[in-house]
Amino acid sequence: MEKEGLIRAVDYIRSKGLNITRLVTDRHVQIRKWAREELPGTKHELDTWHVAKGIGKKIDSLAKEKDCEVVGKWRRGIVNHLYWCASSTPADEGQLKLAKWESICEHIANKHRGHDNPLFRRCEHEALNGKGVKRKWLKRNTKAYEKLVHLLSTKHLQKDVTQLSSHHNTSSLESYHAVVNHFAPKLLAFSHKGMRSRLYLAALHFNENSGRAQATTRTGEAQYSVTTPKYKKGGHVVKKLLVDCTYGK
Repeated sequence: MEKEGLIRAVDYIRSKGLNITRLVTDRHVQIRKWAREELPGTKHELDTWHVAKGIGKKIDSLAKEKDCEVVGKWRRGIVNHLYWCASSTPADEGQLKLAKWESICEHIANKHRGHDNPLFRRCEHEALNGKGVKRKWLKRNTKAYEKLVHLLSTKHLQKDVTQLSSHHNTSSLESYHAVVNHFAPKLLAFSHKGMRSRLYLAALHFNENSGRAQATTRTGEAQYSVTTPKYKKGGHVVKKLLVDCTYGK
């Protein structure tokens, strides 16, 4: 279904005389194959969030194994490192993204200089002190270290890293799908006319409210909220509070 949706969307865009120079998707295998064969002149990139989500799940599974519990302490740092590799590197420098990614295998063992890849010889963080020095560094040749390095160095993941999008993501599309689920819940069945009407409403609502401004106090100070989403596993997220939706007003 996802592949067919993409094909129809691409056909529609082309029918309007537009060229697609860059395409950002998730890691869908069939979509990647189709894009490679049918869009040879288009730069196909991967959404970092989807790749990070997969890595996080694998680290969580590894942390449940005996003698590998310490791996869980590195989950957030490794996921953040992936985002940094993508955002700090020019879009077309895939090999530099990979070199930065591979440096995490040295960093977790408390080695920050003299990395093997000539494209990225040292970590770019400042000298560690205080809590940074007291981190749960992994020891080489231990079960936890070797298994984590193997997990982070698979050929499939390395290929994904070289394709990470530096500046674009699919978050807006994910947000739109959430709005569609509000107007047309998946647990309910609708007629073709009913479903189409609900999709129109979802699109109108999303286009009207997706760019809302940040809410402010009476004195003009920007407002924020702190949430603890499930996927953060106890961690928190600071979000901007937006003005209310218009609902057609």
